[in-house]
Amino acid sequence: MPSSLRHCGVRRRRLRSVNVLGAVVIAAICGCETGFPTAAPTDRPRRMAPRAVARATDATTILIGDGPFRRSVALAGAINETVSFRFSLQVGAKPIPAAGLVAGAFRSDMMRVDSSAIEVYRMHRVSAGRLPGWNIRLITPARRRAEPLDVLVPIGAPRGGLPETLEPGRTYHFWVDVNVPKGAFEGRYTSSLVLTSGERPVGSIDLELEVWPFILPDRIDVPLIAELDHRVLFGHHVRHRGRSVTFVTDDWRLSPKRRELDRLLRVTLQQLQRHRLTPILSRLTPAVTINARGTVSVDWEAYDAVVEPLLSGRAFSNRVPVSHWPIPVQAVLSSPQPRAWLASPERVGLLRQYLAECAAHFDDKGWLDRAYTTVPGAAVYGAESIGALREFVEVATAADERLPIVSRLWPQDTAGPIMPGPIFPPASTFGFRRRSFTTRSAWRPRAPPVSEPGFRSIVRRIAGRRPSRHRRH
Repeated sequence: MPSSLRHCGVRRRRLRSVNVLGAVVIAAICGCETGFPTAAPTDRPRRMAPRAVARATDATTILIGDGPFRRSVALAGAINETVSFRFSLQVGAKPIPAAGLVAGAFRSDMMRVDSSAIEVYRMHRVSAGRLPGWNIRLITPARRRAEPLDVLVPIGAPRGGLPETLEPGRTYHFWVDVNVPKGAFEGRYTSSLVLTSGERPVGSIDLELEVWPFILPDRIDVPLIAELDHRVLFGHHVRHRGRSVTFVTDDWRLSPKRRELDRLLRVTLQQLQRHRLTPILSRLTPAVTINARGTVSVDWEAYDAVVEPLLSGRAFSNRVPVSHWPIPVQAVLSSPQPRAWLASPERVGLLRQYLAECAAHFDDKGWLDRAYTTVPGAAVYGAESIGALREFVEVATAADERLPIVSRLWPQDTAGPIMPGPIFPPASTFGFRRRSFTTRSAWRPRAPPVSEPGFRSIVRRIAGRRPSRHRRH
């Protein structure tokens, strides 16, 4: 009798929302897909039995011995949803040559779903380096992981995928996505995932999928923004003459690797959007020149070639456009320090010119209603950042008062034409509570945050200011 693992509704996805590195792009996945379900028409309403939801850290290790193995996994999800599970293969004393993982089609009494709905990834570890304070405070030493499994690579990839031979004594970790297509009927489906050695089956995992009778929409009301660093992505995956690809400017149209770069970027952005994230290229900038008289000139051609398909929806199969896009402020700001870019009237004038040019161009392209600008250096908390934020607001408003300004500081510490988000949830999402430290008040999270590194320190002291009482949680 096969042992059973019940993984119901492990819904997408664990992509960190800030500075997604190239190595972690297709990966870093565990969490939940967000969407507000729309009821699908059905001939017979039925009551669905509640099923336990497995934790994202749950997994099973399959020991490969002399005989074939057999396991089973139960999944459940809505139409147009991706449900996931993970497993590990521990190889015994003998190697497994010509290894392969073959997925079968899902079948039910009413229809067949092609095997392409099943995507298998190999999981790799990353070094966490110095553990953040919230991890040390909230995670017991026995559960801390200096090298967590965080990177997913498709098993068919030439680098990091399924190796040709599974070596004896080694453990290989895998993540499996099951994509429920829009055309699927409700009901129970079965399939299998078979480990092979050449033509010989070594073992199998029986899959059971219960499709619920409602559809998740392609678009969600609350944008979950994933900032992708395309330069790190290119440097990790693409090599030219034995070296990682690098560019002085964000224009690779004349590069001999252009097709490979375009495809890598397109596939990565589509992967993020398919899991209902809002992908943005946080470091993409146009070519900016400044002449001797201090006049700013911007060449938008290469920038628009990348951005236009994303904001029109042409880059995605569901034709849903990206709902938010950042003004590329960093194109003229060489220093990340909050005050450095406001240090002189000359630099302030250049910044004002550039922001006005950005606003005019985005308005001409029809993108201004989705644009926003973040304050450089605002991840540094304290009086310096708050002062820099106010000065930046004055410069941006003088350039074009239509420019939305997004602050990563706490909402109670900003005022005027500044809106918190859309990148990060409100503090109440993390269950913040008030705690007294000597003569100051501060806020700290009850649970570890899941997105922006600025949330990760244990205590945030905002310039000695006392948080507003109506924001206590």
